[in-house]
Amino acid sequence: MTAIVFDMDDTLYDRSLPFREAYEELFADKYPVDFEKLYRASKRRGDEVFEAAQKGEMPLEESHIYRFQKGFADLGVEVSREEALSFQRRYVQRQGEIRLSPVTTKMLDELARRGIPMGILTNGQVDHQGRKIGKLGLEKWIPMERIVISAACELAKPDVRIFQYAQKKLGIEGENVYFVGDSYEADILGAISAGWKTVWVNKEKKEITKGMTQPDYMVYDEEELYDCICGILEREE
Repeated sequence: MTAIVFDMDDTLYDRSLPFREAYEELFADKYPVDFEKLYRASKRRGDEVFEAAQKGEMPLEESHIYRFQKGFADLGVEVSREEALSFQRRYVQRQGEIRLSPVTTKMLDELARRGIPMGILTNGQVDHQGRKIGKLGLEKWIPMERIVISAACELAKPDVRIFQYAQKKLGIEGENVYFVGDSYEADILGAISAGWKTVWVNKEKKEITKGMTQPDYMVYDEEELYDCICGILEREE
């Protein structure tokens, strides 16, 4: 039977929304920049230090400072360490208010109705990701025993071993698994290396250039994702 495993951040919910709220509340007047560029820059900078923070080689607080200071610096703005920490605190507060969209809720309901095995494979700290899982109410569809958080197994996407670990934990066969994620490098390439099929939620509309490994499917927003998932299920019934 086909199984669907999801990334969480920027796949099952839009992480840019609490980020935007924190930016507008704290810095929009003081540091007016292109928000989309700032968000992408901070994501990229956070990825640079994610592994070091997860392994304990960099204090988590320092990784947050790095992410926001460097992200703003990429747009020509210098923020202090305290401003970066203030941003992180407000960002976390706004993450406490996240909700699933109606479209994502409808998709999960449809998968549950059809009896499709589901799971989540997400990078991050256990406590932090666990709080978001609770706020989103994801256990209604996917119990905690079917959720893999990278810090809990000391591995992280795109390492093929975390996909293999998830496959064993969830009791699924790789050739029957679709992985849905927004990061081409971490989600799509990682899943392909494990022999999984892939759905790339390419919200930034990145171009697939010559020589890049192709995902099985590519969508640009949650409405297209819903249609794509339903189409996969109908073709494989």
